[in-house]
Amino acid sequence: MSHQQELNLELISLARHNNLKGDEISEDLKNNQHLWVSAYGFFSGDEGIRHLIPLRDMTRYWHIDSLAITCKKEHKEALKAIIKKWNPSEIYEHKDREEGFYVKEYLQLNGSDILMEVWWD
Repeated sequence: MSHQQELNLELISLARHNNLKGDEISEDLKNNQHLWVSAYGFFSGDEGIRHLIPLRDMTRYWHIDSLAITCKKEHKEALKAIIKKWNPSEIYEHKDREEGFYVKEYLQLNGSDILMEVWWD
């Protein structure tokens, strides 16, 4: 695992948001590294400066409400079963071009087939 990915998992482990339990998620991802290529936590706010909410809460916890996880198609179902244990509000799968974003090209560069976006309300 790359140093960058280790840092991201550490940040995810510090996350708290409604049903998002970062320590459990980080541990599951570490224990199942063979099922995914990369994982990243983020706050999905897009109105005004809402995306800066993690900055507001930095002294207390890492405030994210979403994860992006890339994987190979042969691991999708096993990974999805683990993700469902985390009780997310939504799980989105991205494979091709969406909203002007070339997901397929991104995934090819990443060595993945699928981008799963996991969101907690």
